[in-house]
Amino acid sequence: MHFTTYTLRDRRILFLGLIYLCCSISSWSQITGTILDSKNGKPLEGVEVFINQSTVNFITDKQGFFQLTENIPQGYVDIILFKKGYRLFQSSLRTEPGRMYKLNLAMERATKRTALLWKLVF
Repeated sequence: MHFTTYTLRDRRILFLGLIYLCCSISSWSQITGTILDSKNGKPLEGVEVFINQSTVNFITDKQGFFQLTENIPQGYVDIILFKKGYRLFQSSLRTEPGRMYKLNLAMERATKRTALLWKLVF
């Protein structure tokens, strides 16, 4: 019978690797969801979904689905939705390590006044 013996150095490396793996898994968060038109309930394609003051962003697909999975800041974050012809949407969310969040959001069409303002700005 052959037993593998590990040196103290091998055990430390294994232990530190396990700690790193546990910490990286527990600090991961995910935000997914669907964005609909508030009037007709249809999915909105092409909505820019992003977390304010970060590089985390996504553009919704044909089903209005979005997924934010990388570099999500922990604590309070502002989620912003933007689509031309719709009112800008902003909402705060408190994120915690290791949690998954599923959001179902609706956007309102912009009024003529809002549309005129967007034309002036852009």
